[in-house]
Amino acid sequence: MARADTQRDLALGKGACARIAAFARRSRVALADDVDGASLGVFRAGIGVFLCVAAIRFFAHDWVDKYYVAPKVFFPYWGLGFVRPLPGHGMAALYAVIGTLGALLAWGARHRLVAALAFVAFSYAHLSDKTNYLNHYYLVSLVLFLLALAPVGAGPSSLAPARVQRVWLWLFRFQIACVYLGGGLAKLRTDWLVHAQPLGIWLSSNAEIPLLGPLFARKSVAYVMSWAGAAYDLSIPFLLLGKGTRKYAYALVVAFHLLTARLFQIGLFPWIMMFASLVFLDPDYPRRIPLLARSFAPTKARPNDAGAAPDLAVAPRLPAPLAVLVALYVLVQIGMPLRHFAYPGNTLWTESGYRFAWHVMLMEKNGALELTVVDPASGRRWDVEPHDYLTPQQAKQMSTQPDMILAFAHVVRDDFARRGISGVRVYASTSEVSLNGRAPAPLVDPRVDLAAVEDGIGGASFLLPAPTSSPMY
Repeated sequence: MARADTQRDLALGKGACARIAAFARRSRVALADDVDGASLGVFRAGIGVFLCVAAIRFFAHDWVDKYYVAPKVFFPYWGLGFVRPLPGHGMAALYAVIGTLGALLAWGARHRLVAALAFVAFSYAHLSDKTNYLNHYYLVSLVLFLLALAPVGAGPSSLAPARVQRVWLWLFRFQIACVYLGGGLAKLRTDWLVHAQPLGIWLSSNAEIPLLGPLFARKSVAYVMSWAGAAYDLSIPFLLLGKGTRKYAYALVVAFHLLTARLFQIGLFPWIMMFASLVFLDPDYPRRIPLLARSFAPTKARPNDAGAAPDLAVAPRLPAPLAVLVALYVLVQIGMPLRHFAYPGNTLWTESGYRFAWHVMLMEKNGALELTVVDPASGRRWDVEPHDYLTPQQAKQMSTQPDMILAFAHVVRDDFARRGISGVRVYASTSEVSLNGRAPAPLVDPRVDLAAVEDGIGGASFLLPAPTSSPMY
């Protein structure tokens, strides 16, 4: 009996392996087939334009000085301590380079080299201080990385190659879908669905808007928009892919992002998503736009475009190295937004796994922090205010983000050491934080010596539990 069970299990295992192998073969053939390159050419050019606009905005608003020159302390990402703002006028030069590379990327010549340089420059600028983290900065870096690999450059007389392998179209679609689906999954939590927060707080601040303002002051509207927002994020990629729903879905994309751009101060994000969502349309859609049609070389449809099934025995397949690279990239992009489940506690409170996970507009946090420095040798004590070291923007962001609080405690510890008082202990004597309209509660355990705690990829052991009370608003 045992031998029969073993043989059956082996047969089932072999059958499963055979099915997986067959699926992999079919996928490699399907992804190796080519499609019209027009939409990806427009996508590449548009991302280049956004890079130019982003660089211009940094100069126009004097953000280079505000974020990179005025601060005396910076908050690098864990494992990336070597990424620091360039000294002197270095960051201004870097943003000038970013704008120039954006223009060259839009032009399309030698696009792989240009995109690779833009990826390095743009990522370096925005990894130099986690104070300035934004989801769409992360998205732009990822897209630039893909553009450095994808064959979507302009030809001598065309904005894009006539044909590209299907894998590249689906990789860009996948990346944009990650933003929507990651944001939608992150909204499936009590604060968003049960308490309609933080949307209730933000909408009520727009009560002065003509016509719609009085509606935004109603809590019922916040509930409707919270549930609608989650449903939108979780469904829009699939609606954009459906031929029967595509045009209505894209109209919804435009309406949704125009509304968020009007109501919330979230920079270029709505405009980037409106543009990036065009990649879900038919790959030849630019050829049907009169102003763009002349920018593309003629192309002939392949038999498979009409739905003919390829002969797997003779059809070209995606090269194995590229297939492995694509699979690894997809796994990383799926795993990054889900990694917060590996950490204990409320992610909105601890922020473990919060960045690089498409957690968009999920919390309204306000905090007040004060550190107490103790010299164990003499017993002397000092109270330290964040504004003694940080800019107002840095102090605001740091006071609610645990890893930045820890980094700031180390800055204070090291500063005392430079002044000849080594071995000090640093405690968060005050760390009151309000999360999504709740009464302020202490974030950091005041008994923990932060000077002795090291940052890492594990959970923050120096935090107090998140409040379980309902929001007051």
